[in-house]
Amino acid sequence: MNRSSIPIGIALVGFIIISDQLQAQDTTQKPVPAIARQATDSLIPPEGRTILLRPDGTWRWVGEEPVKATAPAVPDPADVAVVRGYLAADTWEQRLKFVMDSAKVRPLMAKYYENYSGPTTFSRIISSITGNEKVGGWVTVKVVGGGVGPYYLKLTPDGWKIDWISSIGVNPTSLTVIRASTVATPVRLRVNATLFSDYTLCTGYQYEISVWRLQVSDGKGSEFVFVPKESAEGRAIYDVLKDGDQHRMVLDIRIATSNCGLRVYDGKPYAKGGSITTSNLTISKVIAIDTWRVDN
Repeated sequence: MNRSSIPIGIALVGFIIISDQLQAQDTTQKPVPAIARQATDSLIPPEGRTILLRPDGTWRWVGEEPVKATAPAVPDPADVAVVRGYLAADTWEQRLKFVMDSAKVRPLMAKYYENYSGPTTFSRIISSITGNEKVGGWVTVKVVGGGVGPYYLKLTPDGWKIDWISSIGVNPTSLTVIRASTVATPVRLRVNATLFSDYTLCTGYQYEISVWRLQVSDGKGSEFVFVPKESAEGRAIYDVLKDGDQHRMVLDIRIATSNCGLRVYDGKPYAKGGSITTSNLTISKVIAIDTWRVDN
């Protein structure tokens, strides 16, 4: 059957039969209805729709495309869902519902996100939950792409929440401020550290100091920080940084102002006599390595 053999009256009532040459072929098979076979004015289609006839005698309504089978979407694990929602927020205020102690961190987030640029793009998020976690438990969620994370999440009675302060690496002050200080009080900082070189301080004095020189950054700037090789801190840090990679750390850092900058570690003198013209940053205590999260 072709279009020229159909009485024009059928088209006037809104029922049009067209050739399959005008439409892409599909696989939905239906028997040819009586109206298409007989094409008489007395048979009026109940829906007044257009039929597509195929060369093999099957038909379908135009616009009724075959539905392709698709696999059901797999829901995100709970930790991934939280991080995804946090990163997808259009405003920084929308991120508050995904973080711990939101009232406490709100002013910190307002300052940090003063120039908030919108959602963060990324490639994928790697879940860390096993399903056996209990309230109070922690997981670390890594994000691939986007230059963000990892994020530290705690299971609370309200579900998984991001420890925003630890995940972002918020600090009470900066390395630059400590460097300019004359008060040798240790300050706890979340930093990224790499091993820069070995070094000798107090050359020419009675006791030279063999140290590791670290390149340490706090998100606002970077400084060299020295730690004696034979100190407990020096040994612990070198054991990690000897791979040449950058590592997250939580360190108590202070300015050293006398006796060549670094005098006493583990109760032993590493230098005595004289002073140097510039002060050095040194490490009083290693709090955590390869994480910014510290249990209170």
